[in-house]
Amino acid sequence: METAQNVQWSNIWQKLGERLKQNPDTIELAKLQSQRENPWFTSEHIETAIQAINNKFLQKNYVDKWLSPYLIHELTIKDKRIGIVCAGNIPMVAFHDIMCTITSGHRALIKLSHKDKFLIPAVLKELTALFPELSDRFSFVDKLEGYDAVIATGSNNSHRYFKAYFGHVPHIFRKNRMSIGILHEEDDEQVLSDMAKEIFMHFGLGCRNISKLFVPKEFDLNRLFKATIDYSQYALHTKYRNNFIYHSALFQMNKVNYFTNDLMILLETEEWHSPLSVVYFERYNNLQDIVSKLKEKSDDIQAVYSSVQMDLEARRQPGQGQQPELWDYADQVDTLSFLMSLE
Repeated sequence: METAQNVQWSNIWQKLGERLKQNPDTIELAKLQSQRENPWFTSEHIETAIQAINNKFLQKNYVDKWLSPYLIHELTIKDKRIGIVCAGNIPMVAFHDIMCTITSGHRALIKLSHKDKFLIPAVLKELTALFPELSDRFSFVDKLEGYDAVIATGSNNSHRYFKAYFGHVPHIFRKNRMSIGILHEEDDEQVLSDMAKEIFMHFGLGCRNISKLFVPKEFDLNRLFKATIDYSQYALHTKYRNNFIYHSALFQMNKVNYFTNDLMILLETEEWHSPLSVVYFERYNNLQDIVSKLKEKSDDIQAVYSSVQMDLEARRQPGQGQQPELWDYADQVDTLSFLMSLE
């Protein structure tokens, strides 16, 4: 058994990735438990989340690139206890915060979401099977106590709770953010397919899923509907379908005009945060006007997907939204720098 002492973090995390690719019994059981307890966590979405972590977080070259600016290489031990309040909207969404905390040398006090309580413990069990020295670098708790700092992710309502209970210590608090898609007349079928992926992956439950689209004035919405064919099975998913039926009925009762392909609803409005199964959209003539509008809303935006390069820090190429890089921090707040500042 290899020890963590004097071993570079890039090797530690890469070995975990290699272990996960073997799909050990611990992970397989956690997948089955997660699917049984949370109907939103389908087998496909769990696999997608684990593959994204493996492909982007647990590769030696990526870890080396990530850690290079911080001058972190080998295991060091610090005395800070970091409370982590995990979200549970998509599988293992809190793993990056935990990885940052362990890598920084602090100890993670992990309060799991009841929606995602099997996968992260299973992955960390595999980590400590490889490197027993890391077993005291984290623990799972039902209530946060004795913490020196807190990283908490939740809804806007949860954010008020976070401020009241944890605001007296160094912290990162995350609340609801949205992601935006900008379509262009020259977008081909592949770009539209990638945009559909950003709408539908994980049923649209993530902050990196598109909540609102901006489309050219004369854009044919049928082009986008055609691109959603890969997600037609969502119409058979009970929870997703119930949302679709509810919002369709609501709009009909209120005599609201909308567009649909019996899978999603497109509603033309100036509002921003759309409910599940609904995507808001606005038409535009001048792209620069949209850029200016998005800059004004930057504090509420997680990502802006566009095939065209533009002057927006949150701009991303469509198709990669659910596979962020290690250095693509949520809310554009550098988690690792925050943790390093606690020394």
